Order: sequence, then C-alpha cells, then structure tokens
Amino acid sequence: MSNVTNNKDINERLTFVRDEIAKILEAEKEDSFFAEAAKLAKLQFETLDKLNDGSFYNLNADEMQANNDALYSWKSESSYENSFVNPAKAVEQYGDKGQAIAFLADKLVFGNTHIFNGKIERFVISLELFLEIYSLYKNGAAVEEWNKAIKEHQTQIIDLIAKDAIFKQYDPENHKLCCPNLILRNRKAIQIQEPVITIFYML
Repeated sequence: MSNVTNNKDINERLTFVRDEIAKILEAEKEDSFFAEAAKLAKLQFETLDKLNDGSFYNLNADEMQANNDALYSWKSESSYENSFVNPAKAVEQYGDKGQAIAFLADKLVFGNTHIFNGKIERFVISLELFLEIYSLYKNGAAVEEWNKAIKEHQTQIIDLIAKDAIFKQYDPENHKLCCPNLILRNRKAIQIQEPVITIFYML
C-alpha cells in the first residue's frame, strides 16, 4: 500500500471516529466515563487541528501550558483520585468492567503522545477501541467481550509498532538501507543476521 493510499485510509478513519465521538458528546450524561472520554477526544482533535494548521505554535507559553494541563488533567495530582484512570474509581462506578475502563482511560490519555509525535494511526486505533467498547457497553455485553476487544487492540498496536520499526530501520533517509558491516572479502559476502526488534510499549 502506498503512503498516499495509507494516509487517505487514516484520514477517513479519523473523520469517522471524530463524527462518532461528537454523537457520544450529545448522548451521554456529563458524569459518565464515556462523556468525559469524548470531551478529552474532542480536545485532542482540536489540538491536532492546531498542530496541522500551525496555529498551535502561535500560542503563548501560558496558553500552551493550559492546553497541556487540560489534555493531562485526568492524571494530575488534584484530579487522579476522582478520574477514571484510577482503577478504584473506575471499579466503584463500573464494577467488573472497571479495570477495562481504567485501561481505556489510560490509553486515551496516552493518545496525547501520539498526537504530538505525529503517530496519527496509533491515535486513531485507540479511539476505535474506545468506540468499540462504547458499543459493547450500550449493548450490555459481558466483560469477557470487553477483554477480547482489548486483547485484539493490543495485537493491532504491537503489529503496527513492529511494522513502523522495520520501515524506519530500512528507510534510506535514515541511512539504514546500506549495511556498513556487509564486507566483501575475496568476492564472498559476510552474511548479516536479520535484526531482532525489541519493543517496549505501554499496552
């Protein structure tokens, strides 16, 4: 798949999740996890738009700090106890699905990193998981179905990270296509072992 085709696919997925999250904002109660998560996603979209059009870099230091504080408010010292990234809070409100809620909340906050690092597909995948969990919630699915969706998401993310790592390693712009250690001696090549990719990622 070409970069142009891939970018078109990501943009279409991004548009879809943006539209679906706007619907959740209208449908859910203010104090529910899904309403709060939709608000966070809306702020993330607004930040992404500012990064794309360059207006983010016109913000002064106080405005940038306010934006950052809002993006990470769930993990601030003053808010953590009553936020859904706190497993105790999530379990209190959502019972056996609380751990999944806390995991999802943490993934959504981590989406901020994807936005600023330009990893838009990873950001989209996290929002797609959020929408899938929301659908399961509305349909009264058992916690096992929630956990299955999360497991599939983890696999998708790991595969994406591995693919990105391989492409980056062999990107000519990174000067890694040529192997300086591949030395010809007496017309015989010393074979270079395939690289081993170790991935550290918060799932």
